[in-house]
Amino acid sequence: MMLAAFLAFVLAVGGICVYLSVTVDTEADASLFEASRGSRTTRLYYNADRGGALYAAKEWESERLHGEAHAIWCRYDEMSPILINAFLAVEDHRFFSHHGVDVLRTAKAALNQIFHFDERFGGSGITQQLIKNISGDTEQTAARKLREAWRALALEGRYTKEEILELYLNIVPMGEGCIGVGAGAEYYFGKKPGELSVAEAATLAAIINAPARYDPIRHPQSNRQRRDMILGEMREYGMLDEEDYRSALAEPLTLNATLRESNDGVLSWYTETVIDDVVRDLCEKYRYSRAAAMHLLYSGGLKIYTLADPEIQTMMEETFRDLSVQSGVQYGGIVIDPACGDILAVMGAAGIKRGNRLLNYATAPAPPGSAIKPLSVYAPALDAGLITSASVFDDVPLEFFGDGMRAWPRNSPESYQGLCDLGTAIASSKNTVAVRVLRLLGNERSYATLAHSLGFSHLVRRGDGEGLTDLGEAPLALGQLSYGASVREL
Repeated sequence: MMLAAFLAFVLAVGGICVYLSVTVDTEADASLFEASRGSRTTRLYYNADRGGALYAAKEWESERLHGEAHAIWCRYDEMSPILINAFLAVEDHRFFSHHGVDVLRTAKAALNQIFHFDERFGGSGITQQLIKNISGDTEQTAARKLREAWRALALEGRYTKEEILELYLNIVPMGEGCIGVGAGAEYYFGKKPGELSVAEAATLAAIINAPARYDPIRHPQSNRQRRDMILGEMREYGMLDEEDYRSALAEPLTLNATLRESNDGVLSWYTETVIDDVVRDLCEKYRYSRAAAMHLLYSGGLKIYTLADPEIQTMMEETFRDLSVQSGVQYGGIVIDPACGDILAVMGAAGIKRGNRLLNYATAPAPPGSAIKPLSVYAPALDAGLITSASVFDDVPLEFFGDGMRAWPRNSPESYQGLCDLGTAIASSKNTVAVRVLRLLGNERSYATLAHSLGFSHLVRRGDGEGLTDLGEAPLALGQLSYGASVREL
């Protein structure tokens, strides 16, 4: 029975290893690792010579992306041993002796999950925490922990301990909008990481467990208690002798910082549209999670070459600043070069933009209404030779319901002029004529024009369980699409 149990255990472990080797993309972790090193600021560029033969890249300096955090990259050799030891003592004191996963720590963490003997105890070592931080994979499941362990082993097979520790200490959250020990040391103490005292190093190490709870400015007593606990751990693991321990324990918490007021730069509507596009493409092409893609975008030091025209963008901003918003009406605008399709400027709302990640009326879907008519009805009908600019149609409702007083479709305003030419019908946006032309064209041809020729991406052909369809006359001739369309898509 023991032999059978052992063989079953071996087979189970082997099966798990095979499964993980097939399903986990460790190359993606390596890409994220590399992207997270060094420069953290992403820069956007535009073509300074529009119309020229080559793209003349010029940085759009006002549109740099650096997230909501202050980060200063610090090399491993710029960190003092005492700072490194403070983090090792509290996070992973056997870091240099295991290969990515501390089996003993993991076993204790599993027992802690059952018996709850220490609420502060976790099972993830530094390499595993790094995997979580750079990938954004924070799912609270056993499967995720298995993936994390496998990925940590793979990462340690590719990078040295020093390289892993260097990146970890440069991306840990330090509170107050700071990321990494370089920013933390400068902000809280006005020092470089290699200049910190023992007590100051332990103060920084105390923050990362819960930056909001252990913020030394907002919660100095909580930070002090955890700092003293870390000093005790350092003594226990032989990182401090008794004299240095006592001296550090007696050192008062003296900070060189005050509460920071939020003053993050407000990005343009254009840049936020670029962010959405880049995040989507990273997720589709490289299978990143959205969180991982956002991390890479704001912290990966990317160079993004856009088609923006800052002069036109500024003109749009000035125009939209003066637009008044009445009765709930909003505005969105896109400027596109008709010769090549380049998006030159984007405005997502009227007025001055006072924040980031606001609703963008230029890219958010809404019922397009009569704006759909030239695309879904008149253009394909002209293309098919069914109408010409000289065509004449009767501007009267096509159907009457109930007591004969309910007409469909109705114009807005509700007036009808009888016979009218195509130009008048388009200029006045006659609903009656749009439906008449659609009936000449046929719903199938109209739908195919939108879906295939023009590439509308959210059309519904035949119900989706809710009885929706965009094959009807109301969606195609009057713009009442099931999921709408954005100004950008139009």
